Amino acid sequence: MEDPTTFLNRLGKFVLIPIGLLLFVAAAWSIWSTNSWLARTLEVEGVVVEMVRMRESDDKGYVFSPIVRFETADGGTHKFQSGLRTYPPAYRTGEIVSVVYDRAVPDAAMIRSLLSLWLMPIILSFIGTIFCAIGIFMIVMCSWHRGFSTGRWLPSADPRQKRVQPSAGPLHDRTPADCASARVAAGLRHDFPAAARAFAAHP
Repeated sequence: MEDPTTFLNRLGKFVLIPIGLLLFVAAAWSIWSTNSWLARTLEVEGVVVEMVRMRESDDKGYVFSPIVRFETADGGTHKFQSGLRTYPPAYRTGEIVSVVYDRAVPDAAMIRSLLSLWLMPIILSFIGTIFCAIGIFMIVMCSWHRGFSTGRWLPSADPRQKRVQPSAGPLHDRTPADCASARVAAGLRHDFPAAARAFAAHP
């Protein structure tokens, strides 16, 4: 059976992060496509003539979409319904808005606003960021788990550190026998040099 840590590492590295990067590519393409379309459009003023109420796809409520009327540079009058659907309504009837349209296809106009023009790349970038963040988090956590489980990241003892000999403990914890042994050892350490010199003087 495959190690769960290895599985999660591969899931983040080969699934989540690639999906996030693809979403970033899609967002970049959407930005490029919108900029290319804007480069060949004209900007005029329009007026919201109606707010259309539509039921949501899950039948849990209603959303509103504006219908805008505007005049082209050649004097023609056109109407279009914005693809932006919001609740509460983002516009009101009679409101003046900025409209951009392609002279070749004036009916395919759009309201010049952040949400109308850039909602798709914003959503794609947001979802891509979530996928990449989760994938990177999984890879980092798996690396930490593998490092601690193998002991690579555990603190090691410094060989230059002096070894501390265990003490005999506090004086009140010593037995009479321990005290006697300590006195004998101390006497030997004190008398040994004198005994050695006497032994050397009288072979």
